[in-house]
Amino acid sequence: IYALYGYLFVEKNLDMVKFEPGHPPFGNYLMGLSNKSFDNPLYANIIVGIIFTLLLFTLVTFFTSPIPSAFITLVFISSPLILSQFTDTLLDIYQLTLALAVILLYRSKKHLSLMQFLVGLMLATKFFLSGIVLPIALILSVVFTGDFKLFKKYIISLIFLPLGFILGHISFFTSGHNLIEFAKYQRYNLNWWAGSPQTPAFQVWDLIIFNHWHTWWDKFAIISVPEWSPLWPTLIIGGLLSLIFFKKISLKDRPFFTACYLWLFL
Repeated sequence: IYALYGYLFVEKNLDMVKFEPGHPPFGNYLMGLSNKSFDNPLYANIIVGIIFTLLLFTLVTFFTSPIPSAFITLVFISSPLILSQFTDTLLDIYQLTLALAVILLYRSKKHLSLMQFLVGLMLATKFFLSGIVLPIALILSVVFTGDFKLFKKYIISLIFLPLGFILGHISFFTSGHNLIEFAKYQRYNLNWWAGSPQTPAFQVWDLIIFNHWHTWWDKFAIISVPEWSPLWPTLIIGGLLSLIFFKKISLKDRPFFTACYLWLFL
């Protein structure tokens, strides 16, 4: 359905208010552009997936040396859950690629405006509650460092976040709507999501550890996930606990490490 939306947005220029609410459209646009250019929406997933692989390898090298980094990246990329992002028109690969780009830009502290712009695009890829944790982790890491100069630069750069979010909904405006209507549309989306069926908090751990997926549709059945493997709990829990193995982190890299771990933990 995301590829179909992309086709309708890009090639038919249909107004998104005519569709039922759901995830934001930026990932749909990329699939639509891929379909228009290559007659296949999956090429966008493959291109973004390659970028994701390179960003992941770069990120892991900050925590360990290149050879273990290459092995960890290969293990992660070869997992069925990630491979499914290359073979089906899903949105997660776009969101995660933008998130990794944001984290890497944050480490440099030289491109905060671009970083915030990419945060906006990330929030325009899937419903914002699945991505809002990252900007929260970033601002908390800035506060925890006590670096007022960095905090001031970060706050000023926040102006670029809504610009990215708006650009990620560009067809809303090319259909003739204005910013006031955009705000009302987002409120409508939020109300729609708030009324959707939900499962109790923290049941995701039952999925991660035991492959018990508590569904939110029909009779709320508990099912298994074909892509699940023991790597899920190993990588996630191991990642959260691995902080205790690190030696003293330099003052320069402290915000970066803090942001990474807050992102994972939250």
